[in-house]
Amino acid sequence: MSRKKFTCAVCSGPASKPTGEHAIPKQFLKVLDKANTDCLGEAYELHAKTTRDGKEVSGTQKPINPLSAVRLVCCPPCNQWLRVNFEDPATKYLPKLVQGRDVLDDPPPSLAPLSRWLIKTVLMCHHPDVRYEGMSGKAKAQFLKVDAVPAFLRYIRESGKIPEKLALWVLFHPLHAPVILQKHPEATIDMGLNIRRPDLGGVLRFVVTDGPALDFRPTGRTEIEALWPL
Repeated sequence: MSRKKFTCAVCSGPASKPTGEHAIPKQFLKVLDKANTDCLGEAYELHAKTTRDGKEVSGTQKPINPLSAVRLVCCPPCNQWLRVNFEDPATKYLPKLVQGRDVLDDPPPSLAPLSRWLIKTVLMCHHPDVRYEGMSGKAKAQFLKVDAVPAFLRYIRESGKIPEKLALWVLFHPLHAPVILQKHPEATIDMGLNIRRPDLGGVLRFVVTDGPALDFRPTGRTEIEALWPL
């Protein structure tokens, strides 16, 4: 019996098995385990502690982090390349997303490694072939899959650069005062990643879109900043 063939989502080359890159890297999953987080929309919440009958249970294994189920087929060379060029440079910045330091306080150029990682991660989470193992159909339905993503990822792999037409925004709004974002008429895509920040009393929203710097116009009171392009 011949082995089933799989295609790498990054370079479009052959991959030996339907696993590979976690769209959310393991080191970030470890950071997220320390926070109660809404991520990638409102599909589910993460809870750091193992509980039973409303009480924390010590000495028991934590539930599997739901975000570890977000996976994309990736060949070993691309997996390694993504780690070296995106994940490793961003590692020291990841705690800023869930701890008491506000990303909006830092000048965008100083966050370039984090911005590159965020764009890569958002793209992978919205790839048409991304898999959400162990999630309910209702949760999966809340994830937007974007047909333009494969071409963006191939460009990044071939050039090592973020496509010029992509922009990354970060905005913060209070937990109970959600912000409506209106896409500019010339923009064709919008993808995002949301992280609840209990320490700040609100939500950090990262939005990737294609087009000029003012594609997204928030309605309501909020803080917004362009992280990419620099």
